[in-house]
Amino acid sequence: MHRARVKAVRGNRVLADGTWLTCIGNRTVREGEWIWTDGRCVYGHESEGGSSYVPTNVLSGIPLLQIKWKDQKNQMLHSYYAKGKIHPLGFSKEDIWMVNSSSRFAYVSGYGMLDAEIDERGNLYTLEAVNALVFPLIGADQRDSILSVKRNGEIIASYDLVPMFGAPVVSGPTDLYSCQTEGGRVDKAGNFKVMIWHATSEHGGDGSHVSTDRYVFFDGQNMEPWMEKTKTTSRDSVTGESHTSESRWSAPDYSVRYPLHDGMYMRFPANLDYLISGKRYISKIYSAKDELLMELETNPTARTSLCPLGQGKYLVSTGSPLYLWKDGQFTELMRGCYNYRLRRMSNLNKWKKAGGL
Repeated sequence: MHRARVKAVRGNRVLADGTWLTCIGNRTVREGEWIWTDGRCVYGHESEGGSSYVPTNVLSGIPLLQIKWKDQKNQMLHSYYAKGKIHPLGFSKEDIWMVNSSSRFAYVSGYGMLDAEIDERGNLYTLEAVNALVFPLIGADQRDSILSVKRNGEIIASYDLVPMFGAPVVSGPTDLYSCQTEGGRVDKAGNFKVMIWHATSEHGGDGSHVSTDRYVFFDGQNMEPWMEKTKTTSRDSVTGESHTSESRWSAPDYSVRYPLHDGMYMRFPANLDYLISGKRYISKIYSAKDELLMELETNPTARTSLCPLGQGKYLVSTGSPLYLWKDGQFTELMRGCYNYRLRRMSNLNKWKKAGGL
C-alpha cells in the first residue's frame, strides 16, 4: 500500500502513478488529491494535509501512558485518544515514560532524564539531567556536573556546567553550592536547550552571609542569563546589628524563546519567584510559523506538549495533566500523563503489542 496523487478521474477510474486504478467504495476522489493504492485499486483518499486512510483492523490515534495505582503499586495504563475521547487498552507493569513520532515509538526511563525525542528512523535522543550539590551540613558532596546528549544510548555531546560559573567554594558546614538543570528540550537532530539553576551560599566568621540564585538558559553554544537574585547580610562590629540588602535582575518578560517540539516554542515572564510563589504562571505558546496558539499555565520546568486535532483544537499536556483545548477553553481529561510528546500515530498495533497488551 502506498500514497499517490490523482492526475485524472473518469467515473470510478482514477489515474495515478501513470496507471488507471479502480476506485472502491463510495468515496469521492478528485484530481489533485492523495489516495492510497496497492497498484490496482483505490482504497481511500485524503485531501492535502488531511488524515491518512487506515484499514479498519488497525488502531490509530494519539498513544497515551498514564500512571495509576493498581494492586498496591504504580502501573501504566495504555490508552489512545481518537474521535474525541480516550480509549483505555489495559495495564503494563513497568513504570516507564514514552516518546513517539508519527510511526516510531520508544519506552524510556524517566529517571535522571530531562527530555527524550525520536526521529522517523527510530533514533532515540535523550537529554540527561545535572544535579551537582555540595552541602556539608547534610553530607552532600555530589560534583558530577556533565550535561550529556545521547543518541541510542551513545553520548554525542557533553558539557561540564560548573566551569561556566566557577568551581564550588565551600569553606564551612553551612555553605552551599548547587548547579542543577531544572528543565530541558532536545530535538530530532540532538539540538537542545536547558534551564540551569545555579546557587551559592557563603557564611563569614563575622556573621556575614551572601547567597546568590541565578537562572540561565544554555544551548551548547550560548548562555542566556534570565534572572538573578543576591541577598547580603552583614553585621555591625560595634552595635552587633545585622543589615540585609537584596538585589534583583531579570531579562525582559517573554524575551527567552524556549523550544517545545515540531517547531513550536514558548515564551514566558521573568518572574523570579515563579517556582515558589504558588501563583498562576502564564506562558505563551507559538507555532513553527510564529503564530500565537494559546496562553497556557505552564513554565520551562514542565514537560509541555501539544498535538493539533484540527479545527483549532489541541490535546495539551503540561507534565501530568492532559487537557483538551477547544474554543479557548481547557477541559481536563486525565492526570498522570507519562508522554514526552503528544503525537498522532497511524498504526498503534506495534505500540500496543510492545506494552504487552
